[in-house]
Amino acid sequence: MARLTRAETQERNRAKVLAAARAEFAERGYREAKIDDIADRAELTRGAVYSNFPGKRALYFAVLADLAERVPVTALEEPALTVREALAEVARAWVTRLPLATEDERQPSRLSMHLIPEILADEVTRRPYAQLMQLNAVLLGLAMERLRPPKEPDGRLVRLAESVLTVLQGAAQLSAAAPGFVEPFNVIRVCEQLAALDLGDRWAPAPLLPGCGRPPSPGRRRPGRPTRSVAGRRGWSATASWRCSGCTGSRPQRTRSARPRRAPRSPRSWRPVRPRSCCRWPGW
Repeated sequence: MARLTRAETQERNRAKVLAAARAEFAERGYREAKIDDIADRAELTRGAVYSNFPGKRALYFAVLADLAERVPVTALEEPALTVREALAEVARAWVTRLPLATEDERQPSRLSMHLIPEILADEVTRRPYAQLMQLNAVLLGLAMERLRPPKEPDGRLVRLAESVLTVLQGAAQLSAAAPGFVEPFNVIRVCEQLAALDLGDRWAPAPLLPGCGRPPSPGRRRPGRPTRSVAGRRGWSATASWRCSGCTGSRPQRTRSARPRRAPRSPRSWRPVRPRSCCRWPGW
């Protein structure tokens, strides 16, 4: 049997730790799970677990990410043709992963119930999670714009996507905190009704810099750079501005240097070579 490399060994240990942590979290819950028990279940040492994950929170996030990647993606027989149908399909796929009221607290479907409290526990995790949710809203908004282009040239559907994600995230948290309170069919109907909501989402085009009529051509400096002095540089004119052609200012012109040529060196006069000795000859 061929010997595994260091990278292959580390990958195998990471997979064993993830499998053991998933089973430990599902059996005892996130709060009661211990790193030592996860290491024993994975048949590894405590140091092997910490070499792959800095702590239990990072291991918990990795388990949820691994579960999300293992969810099978099923293609729809008939793709959605309207925004209303698309939001209904998104909500239907979301509520199918919500835990049921009859399930035990330590079932695998309830592993994500501690996600939001652990995200709120640290500023380092709050900011990336907010950026991730904003990215999801932008992607969902762009997908809806392909089905229903906005009436205005600068119109967008990103705010509508944010509202839908807010409803779905709230439903997920309430289903974990208050089992039996969330009705999945009501969540789907709410998302369908949001399709006709006009939130006045407008994205104005980015303003151009003042004084710049057109973008700089290749090979020139970007606009807005500070003026720098080129006086004293050989072959260049005095102080000039590095700006694009639309701005006021001049570009330094290359000129020939008026520096006089250096006179040729005179040949060295003959001089006898001092011999290498310890004596000192007078006159040398």
